[in-house]
Amino acid sequence: MTIFWIVLIIVCIWGLSSSKSSNSKTSNFSGNQIVFKSNYTRGGSLIVPQKLIFDRDAVTLITNQGLDSFYTTTYTHSIPNNRITGYRISRFLVGCNITIVGEGFQNIVAVGYTGSDADKIEELIKDLNRRV
Repeated sequence: MTIFWIVLIIVCIWGLSSSKSSNSKTSNFSGNQIVFKSNYTRGGSLIVPQKLIFDRDAVTLITNQGLDSFYTTTYTHSIPNNRITGYRISRFLVGCNITIVGEGFQNIVAVGYTGSDADKIEELIKDLNRRV
């Protein structure tokens, strides 16, 4: 039983130390894409985190349904940049939830991001609104 608690403490410390580093990365697939991944220490999934992808044309959320569908079902929701009307960031003690609001009933709800990722996402959305 003692070994269990030691392993649990080590995993928690490792998770918190890795969450301090930036969880986003930039890659050049078809132009510039900025990818943010949710963090399990902030309420995201441990095995398959959500991915919030910003590129020239749209904002896309990719979520795997997880154990409910044996990791075979992927939910993808995109909002074109010219249809984004606003955003809402809910900051909690542990993490942040980001809601990107589009025209009509288009909403993206991203769960389990760090505060620094939320700040970067907020700046990206403000920059998108200035361009359009």
